[in-house]
Amino acid sequence: MRKVRGQAMTELVIVLPLFIMLLLGLHQFGVLMTRRIELAAVEREAMRYLCSEDDPENLEAFVKEYGGLYGMEAEKISITKQNKGSGAMGKSEFGGFFEKITGVVFVLSYEQALTPMFVALTGKSSVKLKTSLATATGGSMKVLIDKNSIKSAEDDGGV
Repeated sequence: MRKVRGQAMTELVIVLPLFIMLLLGLHQFGVLMTRRIELAAVEREAMRYLCSEDDPENLEAFVKEYGGLYGMEAEKISITKQNKGSGAMGKSEFGGFFEKITGVVFVLSYEQALTPMFVALTGKSSVKLKTSLATATGGSMKVLIDKNSIKSAEDDGGV
């Protein structure tokens, strides 16, 4: 009977650290996904702000203030404007239909700190979460349709 108790103790010593690391990994993943969902909510509000306000210059202040409602630190939130003209969403990023959109793209990002265990494992202190939104603010937004696009959509069964 003594050997069985010793074997169980040995198994516990081997499995417990792995189980704790698994639980901490799930916690970190949950924190990152929650922050990503909150960033998407801030993105939606930023788009509403751009559609309803006459002064898009205050967008960054609005995003930082609104992010604060979700517990985000204002200095870790950044928003950048990319004027790309034709194909504003970028071929490599989305492809397909989105490369036909023109206008302005805003990239919203947030630096989320990692737990000490992941800092030790990865050597990184934070992860940058990003989201993009396209708008006609600052330029006309239109969908460029040509014969090749229509032919491509017909081939895919879309038209």
